[in-house]
Amino acid sequence: MKESLKYFAKLSSTAAFSWLKINVLGTISTIIVFIVALIFIGKDIDAGHSGHVSAIPFIGLMFVTKPLSSILFVLIVVSPGFIFALGNKYIIGKLINKILKDKSEGYIEPFIEKILSKFQEKQPDLIRKGADASMVKLKLMNQVKTESDNKWMKRIVTFGLQKISLNDVDFSSDTISFSEIIKNKLVTALYDISEPSRNSILIVLGLQWFFLLVIIFSPI
Repeated sequence: MKESLKYFAKLSSTAAFSWLKINVLGTISTIIVFIVALIFIGKDIDAGHSGHVSAIPFIGLMFVTKPLSSILFVLIVVSPGFIFALGNKYIIGKLINKILKDKSEGYIEPFIEKILSKFQEKQPDLIRKGADASMVKLKLMNQVKTESDNKWMKRIVTFGLQKISLNDVDFSSDTISFSEIIKNKLVTALYDISEPSRNSILIVLGLQWFFLLVIIFSPI
């Protein structure tokens, strides 16, 4: 138990450090690009008009004066949302790969078995009646959320459930093992997740600076 707590504490610190690196870099890049882009767009707008309007009319005037630059500016403004989402996906993928390499049989598989056992106890009729596959998956995800286990285990298994399809499973059949099929699908899906790459995050950051260059040199 003590070893498990230490391991997951280390995972949490790794995830937190990665999250900080990605989002601090994204925030600094966005602030710099935002300020410089706004300066270059604003200097081409008639100061006589821009100085006497509020934010919304100014934005309208900005789009009329420099439509292309304004569109790129909006993309710069919303880009942190993409960085945040891609960063979270990267971190989860990184942790999945680490746990699978380090402790798969000791942590992930027993957790999956426990979830499936409880699910069968609570939802026996749902399985016997051959329920809709999407409903079974949704209720499995809800079962994962109710567990008190480490949050990373819950997120990893939920991530795996989102990746698998249950449409080919006949839940009403007496000749199949529900637990074994779901467990095998989950473990296979998690192992199939390749080592995550930060390239998508770097692409978004690169696009921010590319858009800035276009804004600086574009006449429109």
